[in-house]
Amino acid sequence: MFMAFMKAIVRPLALAVMFAMMICTLGINPVCAENLKAAIGTDRTADKNEILVNEKFKLNYSIQPQPIPCEIQTPSTKREIVLVVDTSGSMRWNIKGKETNIISERRITIAKNAALKFIENIKEHKNVKVALVTYANYANVKVGLTDDFEKLKREINKLDAYDGTNIGDGLRRAYYELFSERSSSDAEKYIVMLTDGEPTFHSYVQVEKRKVFFLDDGPATKIAGGGSRVTKDDEDYCYEVVNKLINTKNINTYFIGFTDGSDKNILKGLAAAAGGEFRAAKDSDALENVYEDISEVVISDYSVTNVTFEETFPVGLEIVDSGDEYDNITVDGRKVSVNLGGICYKYNMDRKQYEAESVSFELELKGKLPGSYVLGYNKSSKLKYRDIDSAMCEEYFPEIQVTVISSEPTPTPTPEPYGYPELKVKNIIRSGEKVKVELDITLPEDTREGRIIFDAAEIGDIEVNATGTYTIDGLSIYKTYTVTLEATSNSGETRTAGPITIFRAIDVN
Repeated sequence: MFMAFMKAIVRPLALAVMFAMMICTLGINPVCAENLKAAIGTDRTADKNEILVNEKFKLNYSIQPQPIPCEIQTPSTKREIVLVVDTSGSMRWNIKGKETNIISERRITIAKNAALKFIENIKEHKNVKVALVTYANYANVKVGLTDDFEKLKREINKLDAYDGTNIGDGLRRAYYELFSERSSSDAEKYIVMLTDGEPTFHSYVQVEKRKVFFLDDGPATKIAGGGSRVTKDDEDYCYEVVNKLINTKNINTYFIGFTDGSDKNILKGLAAAAGGEFRAAKDSDALENVYEDISEVVISDYSVTNVTFEETFPVGLEIVDSGDEYDNITVDGRKVSVNLGGICYKYNMDRKQYEAESVSFELELKGKLPGSYVLGYNKSSKLKYRDIDSAMCEEYFPEIQVTVISSEPTPTPTPEPYGYPELKVKNIIRSGEKVKVELDITLPEDTREGRIIFDAAEIGDIEVNATGTYTIDGLSIYKTYTVTLEATSNSGETRTAGPITIFRAIDVN
C-alpha cells in the first residue's frame, strides 16, 4: 500500500504497477549489486488545456518506479527502530486541545493505539528489533531494543502523560539506544519521534560556571527551559542532538507532528537538519496511517525515502486552496511542495525482480490571467528522493501547455478526438551480455500506422500495426535504451507515448 495520507487537494487515485528495468550486476550471473539504484519515471496530464479566466482545471501526476532485476532475493537486512513518544501533560488533552476525562479521547491513548498497530505490522518479520523511549521533562528508555514484541506492547499500554516536553532528550536517548549493547553494528537504524507540541525543556550539565547541553549517554540529571513555552535553548538543544549525535551516523529519522498543537516549523527544521522526513497527523486516522507508512518502509526489501514533489507555477495561474489546511502540502505563493513519503520495493519471485507500486495524485489550479503557459518549463516541476543507496536524486515532470482565454470561445463541431497510444515494459530476459525485452503496445482506434522508435541508431524503427506484445532481442547490457511509441491516425494526427527508459547500462567501471 502506498503512503495513505493523500487527501484535500492531493487526492488518491488508482494505483497501477508500471514496469521497466534497471540492470544491476555482481559478476557474470547477477544477484544484486550492493549499490542498488532505483529508476523512477514521471508523467502528467491536464484534464483541460484551454480554460477561461477564473476557471479551474486539474493536473494529474504519475510516479512510476521501475522494477529492479535480481536473480535471487537479497537476505533480509537487520532493522532497529526506536519509537520516541511524547508523554508530556498536553498528551492528556483531546485532539482539539481541550482537557478531557474520557480516556479514549486523549492524545496519549490515540498515540498508544497507533504505536501498538505499528508493532503488529512488523512483529512477524525477521531481524527486526524495536525500543521504546518516552520523554516529558526527562527522557527514559522504557524498553531497550528487543524482539519481544509482547513486552513492548505491555509497556506501551502503561504509558501516561505529565509535565513538559524535552524533545532533545528523547532524541538523545534514542540515539544511544541504537548503539547500545543490545544493538547490531550492521543493522539499519531508525528513529520515529512523535510530539503534539514544541520543545519546552533542555538537558544540561554544569561545566565550571557554565551550563552546557548534555550530549552524553545515560539519564539527564539537570534540566531548564520555558516549561510551558519554547525558549531558544530548548530548540537549540534539539538541533545540537541532531547535528552532533544523529548526523554522525547513518540513521533514518521521522518527525511526526501530532495534532494542530505541534510546532510544524521546528519539526520540519529538525527533519531537514537530520536528512529525515516530517510527517503531519491531525487526528487518530492520520496518525495510524503515518505509522503504517513508516512500518511499510521498515519491512520492505528496499525503499526510496524522502520523496517530495515540488513545482513552481507561472504568474497567471493560482493553486486552489481547499479551505482545509493540509499539513503534508505546502503552498508558498506560486510554489507547491508535497511530502509523498516513501516507495517500497517487494521481491516478485516469479519475475525475479523487485517491484514497487506507482502512485498518482492531482493538483487543482485556476486561470487568473489570459495567456499561454508552459508548465514545467526549465525543470520547474520535479520529484526529489533519497535513493536506495542513500544518494539524493531528482527527476522532472514533462512540460505541458495550458491556455487561459478571457471570454467564452465560440463552440465549433469537433470530430471524435484521436486517442493516445500506451507503451509499457512487460518483461525483460537477460542472456549473457544480451537482453530481450517484451513491450506491451496499445494503439488507439482509427490508427493507420505505428512505430516503435529507439534512441539507439543500430536498432532502427519497428513498425507496429496492432495492439499486442512485441519482442525486441539483442539489446546490449552496456547501453541505456530509451524508446518512444508513435501512432498516426487515418486523418494524419500523430500521438506519442514515452519516451521511457527500458533499462540503464551497466557501469563497467
